[in-house]
Amino acid sequence: MSPEATPASRSVTPTRAPIDTGMNTQVTAPVRKNGPARFAQNVPCTGTWALLTADARLTMPPEPAEHRGPREIAGFLLVSHAGLDLKFLPTRANGQPALVLYLRDPSAPVWRASCLVVLTLRGTQIRALTRFGNLGLLARFGFPRLLPG
Repeated sequence: MSPEATPASRSVTPTRAPIDTGMNTQVTAPVRKNGPARFAQNVPCTGTWALLTADARLTMPPEPAEHRGPREIAGFLLVSHAGLDLKFLPTRANGQPALVLYLRDPSAPVWRASCLVVLTLRGTQIRALTRFGNLGLLARFGFPRLLPG
């Protein structure tokens, strides 16, 4: 098995669908427009935070880290994405809505791929965020590792 063909990476496959990810605009617009750090910053003051269920989970296979609940997820996102320029591009993975996260390179006029985030929905809320950091997955979804800045 190649280093990129881990059990976690094999379990994520693109779903060919139109650009509409099937997610309710109420769910996707704040996340795509503002990114997870801004999403997390607005916890107490907007309805944006209500997009996560009370039992929401953020996992990052194969890393053992797991964050449970809106406040813990918010804390992690605030720390890990503070000060970063983010860009999200929608897709689908295993029939579920997903976002490819790009970070602006501070030294070059490009955006660098960071990860694939698969969203599990419960109604119009986000029940789980599963982050896959294996950039080898991006080619399966037709996304490049670099975008022009």
